[in-house]
Amino acid sequence: MKRDRHPSPPKADEPICTRSQAVAYLDAEGRTVAVVHQFIRQDGSIGASGRPDPKLLLHEGEILLPE
Repeated sequence: MKRDRHPSPPKADEPICTRSQAVAYLDAEGRTVAVVHQFIRQDGSIGASGRPDPKLLLHEGEILLPE
């Protein structure tokens, strides 16, 4: 977990107590291979689109960003 906080309610348009999280995924050597943003609601479901939003992906040494 890189970041975990309450989002700004009007901007996020999510229920109260929803968490805004930045999550890094690491490979076996501890290197970051992906970073996503997600809203986690109190019931554990993912808010907004229902899926984590990719912010960075590393594939075979190349950094890929969502289009």
